[in-house]
Amino acid sequence: MAKQVGELKLTGTLDNLVFYKKGNEYFVKSKPKPIGKKYHKDPKYARQRANNELFVKSVMANKLLRDSLGPVLSSIISVPVGQITKMFRQYYGIHQFEDEPGNEDLSFFKGFHLSEKRRIDSILSWPILSSLDRNSGHFRIIMPELNDCSIRAPKDATHFQVTIAVSAIDPGKKVSKMEMDTSPMVPVPGEPLASISLSVRIPELPGSMLFGVMAIQFFQKVTEEPWPLGRTQNAAVILQAGN
Repeated sequence: MAKQVGELKLTGTLDNLVFYKKGNEYFVKSKPKPIGKKYHKDPKYARQRANNELFVKSVMANKLLRDSLGPVLSSIISVPVGQITKMFRQYYGIHQFEDEPGNEDLSFFKGFHLSEKRRIDSILSWPILSSLDRNSGHFRIIMPELNDCSIRAPKDATHFQVTIAVSAIDPGKKVSKMEMDTSPMVPVPGEPLASISLSVRIPELPGSMLFGVMAIQFFQKVTEEPWPLGRTQNAAVILQAGN
């Protein structure tokens, strides 16, 4: 509650604010939130209920995706939690009025960069071939033959590693599963290298949303043991998404 000052005093409502008079003074306060049966049944609050449902679904989907990919991403990148929630909120907002929920086009998520500082396309100058097929049961990627022009490594990097993972999440049932695969340590190319090919099985979770993710992590090898560079040097992206 705050007191109104100035020559002009208001009464009534404006957006989420209530202007009112008490005694000889004027005040402003936030509009009280509806409670109980009135909130759940009154058509006046239908939009607010829909927005709350969107937010809850988005937060749950965000949590499931991050929990399932945690073993893959936590040591590679700093995951932008707020951006992922926003991504799901935009997606659910697009599809909230469809007659058959669950059949939405998940290509909306393709190309979403999970790393805050670097993007995959700022590291690789060549396209990545990828497929996510529930019928074959695999998520696959192929990186064509690499050379010193096709990968932009940090100046201290001597090696890199490619990791792929497929996450299956079901926000309705609040469950998720993940499978992953990692390439051997690869020298930062000075000469052409053979292509990198990775494949991982899709987890058994019928009716789930599928996300095929790829991450690149850089290392510096001074002695026999390679040391990972900072997470801001690495990148991860959703390459494929589907039902």
